[in-house]
Amino acid sequence: MLSKIIKNISKSGVTSAIKSKNGGCLYFQNYYMKSSSSITRLNSGSNNNHTNIILNNKILNKQQNDNKIIYNNIFEEKNQYLKRIYSTTSTHTSNTTATDINSTTVNDNNEKNSTEQNQSTTTKQPQKPKGFLRGPYMTLIKLPITVYVTLTAIAGYVAACPIGAFDWVVLSQVSIGTFLASCSANIHNQDMEVQHDRKMPRTKDRPLVVGTINRGKAWAGSMALLTLGFGTMAITPSLFIPGTLAACNVLLYCWYTDLKRVTPLNTWIGAFVGAIPPLIGSVAATGQFESIGMLLATFMYIWQIPHFLALSQVLREQYRGAGYKMLSVTHEKQTVDRVSLAHALFGIPLPFLFDHFFNFNVHPITLTCMALSSASLALPFITKISPKRLYIISLISLPITLFLSCFLRQPYAYYDDDEEDEKKDENNKIKEIEK
Repeated sequence: MLSKIIKNISKSGVTSAIKSKNGGCLYFQNYYMKSSSSITRLNSGSNNNHTNIILNNKILNKQQNDNKIIYNNIFEEKNQYLKRIYSTTSTHTSNTTATDINSTTVNDNNEKNSTEQNQSTTTKQPQKPKGFLRGPYMTLIKLPITVYVTLTAIAGYVAACPIGAFDWVVLSQVSIGTFLASCSANIHNQDMEVQHDRKMPRTKDRPLVVGTINRGKAWAGSMALLTLGFGTMAITPSLFIPGTLAACNVLLYCWYTDLKRVTPLNTWIGAFVGAIPPLIGSVAATGQFESIGMLLATFMYIWQIPHFLALSQVLREQYRGAGYKMLSVTHEKQTVDRVSLAHALFGIPLPFLFDHFFNFNVHPITLTCMALSSASLALPFITKISPKRLYIISLISLPITLFLSCFLRQPYAYYDDDEEDEKKDENNKIKEIEK
């Protein structure tokens, strides 16, 4: 009976101590008190002889020793059990935290690497060379436009120059003076539009906008170029009027720049700026405003209207955002198309009307090319070409027309045959008198 009780105490105590995390000692004490009470009940019912007392003492001693062993085993097993629990939970939490930390660190490292890669690509990526034509100073003077303007002045000189009176020095003076004056006008234009150029993607990278070139230095340079351009032509008395035309053209260009934010008529006023260079060349060749120079100037004026209206349609939203009152911004597209078509159609008979009324000696092929150049500006309204293509067509047709006007006129004399005969008779009379 006693052995069964001890076994039950040991089994129940161990299992209960193991199952409980904090109450192992209490369970053991309860079972220990139950075992002692059961032993006292046995003693009370037995005989009070000496053998029973000795036996009971031995049983109690053995039970106490066994209980101590069981007590120690319980706490050892409990500690081991708790260690296993704590170790598993701690390892689980540590693993989760470690994985979280690792994931966060990996994400941070990935973000850091991605940002570093982006920075390296942005910083280390080799920038494409801008080239000579896209350098800051070439952009400041608008070199392609300046070359175009200079070519129109050369065309005016060559087309109007009488046969035998061609002078390379005069042509060089006209070319250099016109080039320098055009550079000055373009610098003034960009200096006046810095605040508005910042709002347009097309012009936001200009040197005065980004600060590559100082505005004060740019203005001083433009004044110096204007002085040199005027002086290059005015140093020769016969070229004073062409030099004055070049200087006045710079002032007109500045006025046109202000009008771009005032009225849509700025395109028609700005067209005078492009029409004056052929007059500079023709006046330098003949010393007067003659019919060939007026024809080239009128042709250039008519040509510019559809050309710049097409450009304004391509850049309509940019002009609107920058506050420019271009015709494409203030009016509908149909109105702009009608205005362009009217100017293109008017330019077709214009060369032949000039030839009929002024009777100047220009090759018919040159007149035909001028008419075809104006007719090409009317193509978008017949074949539905985009304004961008119209802009490109106008850029191609102009130099072809100027080239033909220069070189297909040369075989013909500038003066009429009657005037040449009169001059020959006068020269013959002078020679006879001298003899």
